[in-house]
Amino acid sequence: MKRFVFVLALVISVWGCTANRYSYVDVASSHLFMQELKAGFLAAENLPGGPRAYLLSQGTPVYDIFVYGGERTDTIPVPRMPYGFNYTKISTCELLHHLHTIDDRLYTDDGRNGLFLYLQDTAVSDSVFSALCNLAYGGAIVGGERPRTTLSPVDTAAFLRQVDKVWQSGNVVAGMALETVIYASGRIQDMKTRRDSLAFVHRHLPDGEIYHVRNLSAVSGGRTVLKFRVTGRRPMIWNPDNGEMTYPQYKIKALKTKVVTYIAPDDDFFVVFVPFADRYRMSAQ
Repeated sequence: MKRFVFVLALVISVWGCTANRYSYVDVASSHLFMQELKAGFLAAENLPGGPRAYLLSQGTPVYDIFVYGGERTDTIPVPRMPYGFNYTKISTCELLHHLHTIDDRLYTDDGRNGLFLYLQDTAVSDSVFSALCNLAYGGAIVGGERPRTTLSPVDTAAFLRQVDKVWQSGNVVAGMALETVIYASGRIQDMKTRRDSLAFVHRHLPDGEIYHVRNLSAVSGGRTVLKFRVTGRRPMIWNPDNGEMTYPQYKIKALKTKVVTYIAPDDDFFVVFVPFADRYRMSAQ
């Protein structure tokens, strides 16, 4: 019995040291990240654009959709995006030379990354079609308009046979609305809320996430629940007008973090996720 108690005490002691060690690493990482970001945020008060411009220059932008308008014109209106998903337009040059697939996501050389590529034109050249094939076979999701004509001097029948082959692969989706393609991919909204007057921009950092949330309404506001596609990180609210930083009510569940805060009309603020979180904590700290 004494031996059992001794072993049990030893296990508890080792477990406690291990838990404290990992907690210490998390807190230390969070502290360093916060100090650097906070210092830059406060120091930017007298710089052009102020704290807003500083935070919006950190990390890399996150999108879900790369929209390609085609080679013939760049004036095709971008389809309405389902709420909670952001997009970026790419040019033919970017598609051919600066867009890559890494771990089933799309990345540009300037740091933008997204979930899938959405085509708007049905006519493509041979070089653009080859780039689309490489992206699709590399794991990227391609949706939107199906190529029906070629802009290159090649045999049209042979071109269409190649299109059929690529469009039968698992990562290419045709004949679906943009919203259907997004939800069919299993992607959840980057930010979700019941207030349709809110817009957001998402920046990714190695040690955190930054969301700039804006209320486009001049009359509506109040208590608001925001759900972000972030997990395992602790949210803070940063006010770019007065430098105030507060901990909101939050809860981490599955692949989302629920944040409860107050939004005033014409308001804007930053939700900064730092690398430390109490998984089940809901009250403000």
